Amino acid sequence: MYEIPNNASYPLQTMMSLDGDSEKKTLEDIEARIAERKHIEYKNIQELERMRKKLEFSVNMFGCFSYNPGPNILATTSKLESEMIRLEMKKNDETVCAFRDVERLESDKRKILGDIREDSEMDLFSGGFT
Repeated sequence: MYEIPNNASYPLQTMMSLDGDSEKKTLEDIEARIAERKHIEYKNIQELERMRKKLEFSVNMFGCFSYNPGPNILATTSKLESEMIRLEMKKNDETVCAFRDVERLESDKRKILGDIREDSEMDLFSGGFT
């Protein structure tokens, strides 16, 4: 007598479990992308802060000439301070961009979790036959 292989007896269930594995893999991928984006944000902000501190040191060095600063020193100090402000703004922009990226990924994650929840509720309701 011919025997049906175990996975062939329930092709729909097999397909559903593959879809579930795919959703799990997608969730793991999203989690990895969130962690990677947070790590990139941290590295970028650290680099911007390092650059800002370097500029701040230079401004402080020019501060030694504050008794009678010449026009060149005032212009250079002003440019350095403007650059420090620009770097602070870039840090803020990086934080906002990272927040948006992570929020978008979290939204994708919530959608997939909702789909998984709906599928499991449908399986409970239909007894696994959808």
